[in-house]
Amino acid sequence: MSLSNCVITVSPAATVWSDPRVPKDVLRGIAADPARFIRAAAATPVKISPETLVLQSTLRLGDQSLAVVVKQYWPQTIWKALAAWFRPSKAARNWAKAEFLLAHGIDTPCPLLACRLRWLASGGSFLVSQWIAGGENLHRFGWRIGRLPPGDRLRIAAACADRLGRLIGRMHLAGAAHRDLKAANLLVAEGNSGLQTWLIDLDGLKIGRSVSFARQARDLARLAAGLTAHPWVTRSVCRRFLRAYAQEFPQAAVAWKPLWRAIAAGAARIVARKQRRGEEVL
Repeated sequence: MSLSNCVITVSPAATVWSDPRVPKDVLRGIAADPARFIRAAAATPVKISPETLVLQSTLRLGDQSLAVVVKQYWPQTIWKALAAWFRPSKAARNWAKAEFLLAHGIDTPCPLLACRLRWLASGGSFLVSQWIAGGENLHRFGWRIGRLPPGDRLRIAAACADRLGRLIGRMHLAGAAHRDLKAANLLVAEGNSGLQTWLIDLDGLKIGRSVSFARQARDLARLAAGLTAHPWVTRSVCRRFLRAYAQEFPQAAVAWKPLWRAIAAGAARIVARKQRRGEEVL
């Protein structure tokens, strides 16, 4: 569903774009008092940073309540808040990015509602998306399976490498790059239908016509650098990831050996830079 086809609800407090399945009374309540919706969700925080607040909540969709994630955006300065009035809100921009990914078969949580606050100079907005039940970010997933017997661990890691390689390969093939492609921004879930992966946190996603070799290497190096937190990950698992990644492209479009070397060199630079700064590599 396109953002342009959403149900739009306007009040003195906010403008809300939503999936048509969200009941009108729910929309009117959120539009009239968006702060109340955020306060109710604040009981279950997921992540807090200077510019964003991520919460878990529920949203009535048709006749049922659906678990959702709420991401609220706040500009850090008055100038950013004022500038925000002259372009689409961050919530709306990330909805459009999610639409792009889903249209290209790239799994990301489905957006359900975007709200732009209308308070003078606030520049604030929030996006409500599907909650992925049983999802763990890639680091948590890696730490959990790292405790399994080696055979089980490597079998699951190989399946994960295949899924992630296809996910990111499809993203790059579609012309999208992610400047913050790290393990915390990838979700993994194991279920009856097998292992699934999703790309989350689309703030760093940039959509263009194509992704250059250098950009591919930078994105993948950022992800590879985080593997230092999981020393049990073998070269064969990494090669499996890169092979799945390359298979998303037309035959021979990806020179995997030069890309492998570029990723290794980029990851080493990232790790060295973070170690000099005394930062954890994640």
